[in-house]
Amino acid sequence: MIMDALSRTTPSRRLARLLALACTAACAAPGDGAASVEPGPAASPSVWPDTFTEPAVLIADDVRIEGPRGLLDHFAVRVEERFHVRTEKTTPDGYLQRVTVRSDGVQAEIRAWLDELEIVALRSLTALERPGEADLFVGAGGDAYWRSAADGRERRGELLHLAGGSER
Repeated sequence: MIMDALSRTTPSRRLARLLALACTAACAAPGDGAASVEPGPAASPSVWPDTFTEPAVLIADDVRIEGPRGLLDHFAVRVEERFHVRTEKTTPDGYLQRVTVRSDGVQAEIRAWLDELEIVALRSLTALERPGEADLFVGAGGDAYWRSAADGRERRGELLHLAGGSER
């Protein structure tokens, strides 16, 4: 009966019907369970620190961000391929992202956000999401400047560390 119906249709319709039948059969076929993936135990949810919930800006030549699992849920970076080089890799320390300004003479800052902290890196930005629990840390080097938008506090220096809700 199926073959009679298929023989009376055009080749393209025949192919579409065969694909639909194959998909239906594959979806409805009981599996032996060998290919199924069982979810592992849920990771215990960790509390994300409220370190950067106040609006602030950080400007520096080089910026490094390190944090626990979940860092990438709170972090965004804008990469413009004609101005920046982006590398990403998994290392024993965690998932590493690095963005650098291209060396062909065009200067275009790297912009990123970590919660309410706006980051402007003039040469490089590195972000490392560690696989387990770790402290949230932002380090800035090379004529670094930090300013709180909420109360106007400022910090300047060759090296700034932001961690644990306070600047050091």
